[in-house]
Amino acid sequence: HPLMTMLEAGVNVTINTDDPSISRITLSHEYYTACEDLKMPQSTLCDRIIAAAQAGFLATKEKEKLVAQLKKELKM
Repeated sequence: HPLMTMLEAGVNVTINTDDPSISRITLSHEYYTACEDLKMPQSTLCDRIIAAAQAGFLATKEKEKLVAQLKKELKM
């Protein structure tokens, strides 16, 4: 998978699932796969989680609150 190459090229990628109820793949499984199979450092994973929250379709205040909460939980 080209995820790490995309990150090295400066592409703002996020890690997602399609439809967990159909694919039976969870977001935590995708995170695990990125770290274990693609050798993504945990710090990079945390950055990608924040990037996903920042790209979400939320009102600005809600997005800021979500990002702050995630940063706190991820100890960033």
